[in-house]
Amino acid sequence: MIMIQMEKTMKKAQLKIILQKIPRHPNPKIWYEQYTIDSTSASEILWIAHTVYNGISNKRVMDLGCGTGRLTIGAAILGASYVIGIDLDKESLDIAKKYSNIIGVRNLTDFILTDIKYLPVRFLDTVIQNPPFGVRVRGMDIVFLNVALSKAKTIFSIHKSNIRSRNYLVRLINKRKGYIRGIYTLEILIPAMYKFHRKRNYRVKADLYIIQIEDSK
Repeated sequence: MIMIQMEKTMKKAQLKIILQKIPRHPNPKIWYEQYTIDSTSASEILWIAHTVYNGISNKRVMDLGCGTGRLTIGAAILGASYVIGIDLDKESLDIAKKYSNIIGVRNLTDFILTDIKYLPVRFLDTVIQNPPFGVRVRGMDIVFLNVALSKAKTIFSIHKSNIRSRNYLVRLINKRKGYIRGIYTLEILIPAMYKFHRKRNYRVKADLYIIQIEDSK
């Protein structure tokens, strides 16, 4: 078992090193747009949520589409009181469970095998998610965002970085009685994972939206 530091003394570089130990999905399915978030981006997102917006420490957190669990486990490391990882792929969740135990946060985490549209979870404090971008199944990113908006006070959600997507998301969030506290543009590293990939790595710009539900101000 890896001995982790208390969240009060954890540094972002140390968090990145721990998250690197969690493997990528060994058999990703393109229909689900399964891309394991790189450890640099995962640690950056978690650090913003934790240090800038106080969205993790002592909070009940959920990771929608958690994959192998980098965001879920990272939130537990940073002091979340309880973290739920949700995914409909059993192979992903088996890895997430294994590494939550190896890293030493199994008592703080639960993993649920389900489609998010049928999520048996009530209201929590925070959602942190890296949803599908809706490339293979159009609108799937919006499905994830709508679920997140219905399940938490504060949402940290990653989406395609372009003006069309941003305008649409701003309108949707405002309609759902939320407001955007910040948008951070990140460069996510995607390694070659599928047969159609021709380069060793791809760098993709994505926006991290920090959303607050108005009733929770």
